[in-house]
Amino acid sequence: MKVYLVAAGEYSDYHVVGLFSTPELAQAYIDTNNLPGVLSANFADMEEIEIDHLVGFVQREYWTASIQAKSGDWNWQSSGTEPASPLARGSVRTHPQAGPVSSFIATSFVSQEHANKLAAEARQAWLRKQTTSSTSSPESDPDV
Repeated sequence: MKVYLVAAGEYSDYHVVGLFSTPELAQAYIDTNNLPGVLSANFADMEEIEIDHLVGFVQREYWTASIQAKSGDWNWQSSGTEPASPLARGSVRTHPQAGPVSSFIATSFVSQEHANKLAAEARQAWLRKQTTSSTSSPESDPDV
């Protein structure tokens, strides 16, 4: 489904004037309200917008990897597709997300090897933090 947005102004003065169901209604509004100080034909824009979808997202293949925090053993690897930004490369999270860390889960939109690398690097950073912190232990450090 599409809607037609009418906007006026430039830069910090840019503002939405109306939203219409057809281009004809949007253009009629512009033509009818082309008054000084309201709209100017030079500055009024009509933009067609697709609604009910994720703007800027595309279906992308992804890979995941999970590594144990203490042992470094791989838990699992998987892949699939999901809507994501064309610019996304990857992310890492801990499991569980609160409380003692038991594993690192990485998602990559590049490759399985990239997901593995992200997870392993997150674990290595966590291990370095454990050795430099005298008050933390793998069982009690929720901060990664």
